[in-house]
Amino acid sequence: MKKLVLKVHEDVKKLVAEGKLTLGHAVIISKIEDPAKQVKFAQLIIKNSWSVKQAEEALIEFLNDTIFTIGYKGRSFEEFVELLKKHEVKVVFDVRHDVEFVKPEFSPELLKRQLPVHGIAYVQLGELGVPKIIREPYIEGRLSFECFKQWYLWWVERNRNEWEAKLRDAKRKGFIALLCVERYPKPRGSQSHYCHRDVLADYLIKQGFFEKRLDIT
Repeated sequence: MKKLVLKVHEDVKKLVAEGKLTLGHAVIISKIEDPAKQVKFAQLIIKNSWSVKQAEEALIEFLNDTIFTIGYKGRSFEEFVELLKKHEVKVVFDVRHDVEFVKPEFSPELLKRQLPVHGIAYVQLGELGVPKIIREPYIEGRLSFECFKQWYLWWVERNRNEWEAKLRDAKRKGFIALLCVERYPKPRGSQSHYCHRDVLADYLIKQGFFEKRLDIT
């Protein structure tokens, strides 16, 4: 046990010496490689009065610091799944609003059945999608990106009670990927517009849910 404690930041050792953390807490903290993050997590343990077991459970969410994004346009289902596996994604958040006219292999019904077969959970979050009445004028250039972005951020905040608990629960399962139609989150090649998942990923980082993002393109 003492050897494990030696792997933690000096500030964490001090908290153990002061009785604010137990050796069990220190063992959990030692699993974090970044010294700065060790201190941050130690402070969270104290702030929330977590037991060792609670700290161990919370660590999974704490270390899940990257939000992934992925689009399926131009991809087969097999390629889509392989990309998710390659990046060790464990949960797919479907942030499409209207899914009536999609490739059959990417319908919510099929994804809900097939992704778990590959060890990937599927969560449909239509409340984080963009209604057709907003999406179409934006894609057609009748609505500027700035106006689109402002509306979407309002929409996300308005629906926060609907998705926040689901997000926090999913973070304890592993890496999460935001799924939408567009191949790229930002304009690229023949795609001349942003996908709303680009705005959403940045929002989640600014809100402290994640520290960084990785776009699977």
